[in-house]
Amino acid sequence: MNRASVVTLVLGILTFADLRAVAAQAVGSVAGVVTREDGRTPATGVDVAIADLPQRATTSGSGRFVLRGLPPGSWTLVFTAVGYETHEIDVTVGEGEETSVTVALEVAALRLAELL
Repeated sequence: MNRASVVTLVLGILTFADLRAVAAQAVGSVAGVVTREDGRTPATGVDVAIADLPQRATTSGSGRFVLRGLPPGSWTLVFTAVGYETHEIDVTVGEGEETSVTVALEVAALRLAELL
């Protein structure tokens, strides 16, 4: 390999590494806790989705979730679970930042007509 080829190769590798670093910083995340309406009991198995994006998460046994790799901007989080009312909140995701949220879900009222 001649000197010009080595220099070109090194510059290419450095450029690629810089682009990967920029891309990694250009996203953010949302982390939070979902509880039942009492605000203390964790809500387990809640589906957390972002309207208009494919990212989803399910709450753990402690009610926690994390959505990573989100583009910066304003998004609507949608929380759904059997037996609870669907809940939506708006969040702002910053570049390279983690936004924290806490949500309390209300128990859905069952109607007799829904059971028949």
